[in-house]
Amino acid sequence: MKLLELKSLKYYLLSYRQVGIVQEHAANRILKDLVAACRPHRMAVSLDYKTRGGIHTTVDVAYQATEV
Repeated sequence: MKLLELKSLKYYLLSYRQVGIVQEHAANRILKDLVAACRPHRMAVSLDYKTRGGIHTTVDVAYQATEV
């Protein structure tokens, strides 16, 4: 397992403001990138978006390492 520098993580997440991607795909992509960077046993990502058009969106995705 590895650690991520908080400032780098912040800039990585802020970079998604410029990416044309749907919310559900953004959550999966962030989880995939973080798992590749950290190699955790398990990880969860929850994205809580601001209300747009009267709809509040929260996207939750999780990763569980398989036993080798």
